[in-house]
Amino acid sequence: MIWLALSSGAWASPSPSHVRAVAEQPASLDELDRRQVRLWWDEAGPARIEVQRGEDWVTVVEEARPGDSAGRLHAELRVRVVVDEVPSAGLVPVWGLDPHGVARLAAPVHLAGAEVADVAPTSDGAWVALLGGGLARVDKASLEVAPFGRAEGLPSGQVNAVVVDGETTWVATGQGLARMDGERVVRVWDRKDGLPDAWVQALGVHDGVVWAGTWHGLASIEEGYVEDVMLRDHSVFALEPGNDDRMWAGSDGLRGLPQGEPIEGIEAELNVWDVEHAPGRTHVATDSAGVLLLREGVATSFWEDGSAAVYALSRVGGRLVAAANTEGLVELSESGSVVHRHGRADGLPSDTVFEVVEGPPGKAWVGTDNGLALAWLEHGVVVPWPVSPAAEGIGGSAALAIGDAVLLGGDDGLAVLGELPRRLRDASAAVGPIVGLHRLEKAVWIVGAEHAWRVERGRVESFDLPMTATGSAVASQSVWVTDGDALVRFDAGLGRFVPGPSLDHVADIAGGAVLWTASGGRVVAVDRIGETRDYARVRLPTCVAPHGGVVLVGTETGLQVLDPGSGEVTDLDGLREPIVDLAVGDMAYALLEDRVVRVPTMTPVGGAPELWTLGELRGLDVDTEGRVWVFGERGYALLPDG
Repeated sequence: MIWLALSSGAWASPSPSHVRAVAEQPASLDELDRRQVRLWWDEAGPARIEVQRGEDWVTVVEEARPGDSAGRLHAELRVRVVVDEVPSAGLVPVWGLDPHGVARLAAPVHLAGAEVADVAPTSDGAWVALLGGGLARVDKASLEVAPFGRAEGLPSGQVNAVVVDGETTWVATGQGLARMDGERVVRVWDRKDGLPDAWVQALGVHDGVVWAGTWHGLASIEEGYVEDVMLRDHSVFALEPGNDDRMWAGSDGLRGLPQGEPIEGIEAELNVWDVEHAPGRTHVATDSAGVLLLREGVATSFWEDGSAAVYALSRVGGRLVAAANTEGLVELSESGSVVHRHGRADGLPSDTVFEVVEGPPGKAWVGTDNGLALAWLEHGVVVPWPVSPAAEGIGGSAALAIGDAVLLGGDDGLAVLGELPRRLRDASAAVGPIVGLHRLEKAVWIVGAEHAWRVERGRVESFDLPMTATGSAVASQSVWVTDGDALVRFDAGLGRFVPGPSLDHVADIAGGAVLWTASGGRVVAVDRIGETRDYARVRLPTCVAPHGGVVLVGTETGLQVLDPGSGEVTDLDGLREPIVDLAVGDMAYALLEDRVVRVPTMTPVGGAPELWTLGELRGLDVDTEGRVWVFGERGYALLPDG
C-alpha cells in the first residue's frame, strides 16, 4: 500500500536505527565510576562503534553487534554506530542511574518497580512488566529476579505489556515496541517505523501477526514491517483472542480484527481491558462498569462493586477471578456472586490488583500496585516477590553516604546501597515517610514526618516531633526541622525538640555555620541561640544553599547570589526558570523542573537519566562522597557527576 511505503521509508536507508547508548548496570557502589558503555541498535549487518575525540571519530569496535561495549567512557563523550559507512547521529550515553537502576543496586533480588502492569507466564516462571521498573523475569522455584531495562537494550524503563511467542518476547514500552530473542533486544519499532504512537500499552500475537495497541491507534506488524494502522482516534487497552478465531481489541468498546468492526453488544463508550471466554458466554472486564456478561450479542451486568474498575480476568482452577483494582482479587461464581476477596490480609502485596493470569495449574500470577505474587487460591498459599525499597513508584527525599554505603530516605522508609556498618544496621527500622538524613558528630539522624531517630554506637533513640515535618537540616551543631510554617530544633540538654524563632511560610532550610531559611519571601539566617538576620533584597526565594562564602538563592525566575556580609544580591545570568532545589558539594547544582544544571555555568549535566520518570521532582542532594541525587514522587536518580 502507498501509505506504508511512505511511512516505512526509513527502512530503505542503511543508517542504523534506534541507537541507544547506556552505561551498564553496576553490581555495587564501587563500580559506579568504572562502567562499560553498551550500545544497542536494530541489527542490520556488520557495524562498528566510534567514539568522538575532539573533532575526530575514532573506531573502538569493529564487527560490532547490538549490546557490545564501547569501553569505559567519560560520562559526556559522544558515541555513534556506523553501518555500511553510514553513521548514526552522535549521542551522549545515559550514564546516571534511573529509578530502575537505583532499585536494582539497592536490592538486586527484589523487583525494581512497585506497579505490575502485565504478566506473561513461562514454563519456569514469568515475565513481568513493571510500570517504570523495566521488565523482570522471575523464577517460581528459586524466587530469583533477573531485571531488564535500558542497560539491557530496552528503549525505555516504562514497560506496559509483555507477550511470549515461542522463543520471542514482545515488550510494549513507553518509547516503542521491542522484540527480544531469548534475552537480547534485536529490534525496536516506534513512530518513525509507522506506529501511530510510541507509547505502546497492549500486545497480541495471532496467526503470525503482531498487534500493537498504543495510546492513539492500533498497528499490525508482519515480517518486521507495519502493515496497517487503524483506530487512530482511540486508545487501545487490550488485545485478546476472541471466541470467533479472531483477535479482539479492547478500546472504546470491543472490535474484531483485522477489519476492526465493533463486537455486537458492547457499547462504544466502555473502555474494555480484558475478556474471558466460556462455552456460550464471554465475560468482559471494563474500567467503569465492572464485569459484563456477553451472550448472543447482548451484554448484561455480571458483577460490579466499589470503583467498578476491573483490569483483568482469568480462569484459575476452573473459577473466574477478577483483578478488581482497589477491591482486590475477587473470585466469582458462575452467577456473579463473590466467593472470596483476596487482599493484604490473605498475603497479597496490596489490596489494589491490576493483573491476574493463571500460571501453574490452579495457581495465579497476581500483579498489584506494590509487587507480584504467585497465589494458590484454593489453599490460601501466597508467595510474594518483594519490592525494592528504592523501587520506581516509591517517592524519594534524601541521601546520606556512610563509609562505603548510602542511605536513601523516601516515602516507604529507608533503602540501603552497599553494606551498612554494624552500628547502623538497626537504622532500617525507621518508618517512612523520611524527609531528611544527616550526620551530626558521631550520630546519624533520620527525620521522619512525625518522629526523628538518632542512631549512635548501635543504639536507636526515637524523639517525637511537635509538628508534621516537611524538611530538615543540620546547622549550628543542632538538628532543625520545619513543617513549612514554623521551626523547631533539637535541644541536647533537654533531650527533645523545642521551638525555634518565629518564622512564617518556610519554603526551605539549609545547614551551615548558621541555619539559612527561605521564609516569608525573604532569606533569614538563624544562629545557634535563635537570633535572626533578615535579607529582604532577594526575590521571593524557593530554596537556599550556602556555598563558598555566599548563599545561593533559588527563585521562581532564576538564581541569585547573596553576600551574607554586605547583604548584596546579584542575579546569575543564563537561567530564567523556576528553581526547585539547590545542593552543594565541591560543586553547586540547581534542580529545575526537568533537569539539573551546574552552578554558576548553568550547563546541564550530560548523560543524565530521563528525569521525567521520577514524576514531579522534589529535591536534590550531594552526598558526602560527591554523588549527585535527584528525588521525585516516583523514585531516585543518580546523576553521572556522582
